Amino acid sequence: MAGLAAAAVSPTAMAIAGTRAPAGSEGRYLAVATAGLTVALFTGVPLGSWAGHTWGWRSTFLLIALVSVVVTALSALMTPRVPGNDPTPLRARLRPVRNWQVLSLVLAMFLCGAGGLTFYNFLGATVEGHLGSSTSAVTWTLLMVGIVGIAAVFGGGALVDARGPRAGRLLIVGGHAIALLAIGLYLVVGGGFGVPFLLLVAAWSLFAWALGPAMQASIIGVDPSSALLSAALGISGLYGGAGVGAALGGVLIYHLGAVALPLAGSTLVAGAWLLSARRETA
Repeated sequence: MAGLAAAAVSPTAMAIAGTRAPAGSEGRYLAVATAGLTVALFTGVPLGSWAGHTWGWRSTFLLIALVSVVVTALSALMTPRVPGNDPTPLRARLRPVRNWQVLSLVLAMFLCGAGGLTFYNFLGATVEGHLGSSTSAVTWTLLMVGIVGIAAVFGGGALVDARGPRAGRLLIVGGHAIALLAIGLYLVVGGGFGVPFLLLVAAWSLFAWALGPAMQASIIGVDPSSALLSAALGISGLYGGAGVGAALGGVLIYHLGAVALPLAGSTLVAGAWLLSARRETA
């Protein structure tokens, strides 16, 4: 039930941001909405853990409920009013599902989620287990990923506005694949934990977290009249890929070791680039 409620929020926020943005500013507006999700990843987990350790695990759920009440009140006061669409049959509402341009971008988001999260989910295990570094090194590495990620979200939005959704997504997805490949090769040649590794991870984070605005702007732009469903499909693809990436990463690190994680992720993201390269048609 919590998942169903949360799943309704993200696509609604993306659709409002994408459709209410002035022409030429869609990327920046979507970046603000995406930044909320990105910041939540790096603040919600430690905050929830702290609350659970301090007051017991039930307090984490109470904290979420309290924040949700506050957000509900603020949304009622601050969310822009967006006119609803005319009543349409279910077949018409499912039109984006039958649109290959939308589905190819959703599949690209799926592959990006699977590729990026195959590596990210086990970044701590890679730093501490494979590279033999300390727990504090894991903490600082993840903090760096978060800081770069927040900047990357806004950078991705600005890139989309300046170059257009297609050019923006090709640069971002291509950079994502190359960064993962570079990390994999670094691990293959026996590189250790240090500045070179951190720079490679920072480069990966730059492209990985810039993905959201570019892909969502592309998906919404295919059929703005179905923006809500299209945005929902995009986020579903990304989260579905994240789940697959977590499972795939677990199998790979168990059987082949941490070196296989970024290499497999790069292959998946390269597939996403091929799907993203298709030009939109009217």
